[in-house]
Amino acid sequence: MRHRLHLLRFVPLLTLAALACESEPLPGELLAVIETPNDFEGAALVQLEGVYPSVSASVGDQVFAHVADGVTRVVVVRRGASWDGPLQFRVPTSDVRRPPDAVVLQVADLDNALRVITDEYRVAFRRVDQ
Repeated sequence: MRHRLHLLRFVPLLTLAALACESEPLPGELLAVIETPNDFEGAALVQLEGVYPSVSASVGDQVFAHVADGVTRVVVVRRGASWDGPLQFRVPTSDVRRPPDAVVLQVADLDNALRVITDEYRVAFRRVDQ
């Protein structure tokens, strides 16, 4: 019983230590995957809140980025119609636990026809393990 009471004194210290570890940035790379209600997309325009000048292409896609006024606009273009996964790109960041806010501004199908944007278009981020 005495040992249990003695250990309970350390719970607040352990909690503070865990919170301090989480507050330190964890640099790395995020994979941004464009989620859509359609099977295939040809291209997308995505806006990221923040400055991310080093976005890069993922397999099968080509990426163009432009940074201005604290936002990064990313154009992702499918390079080959045979690759059938979602449009995606990589985002280097100073903290992988805090992905940027992202909005899908425009999407085109494989024939370059623009789609109507709804709330079903989203960007999901996941950490790229190195």
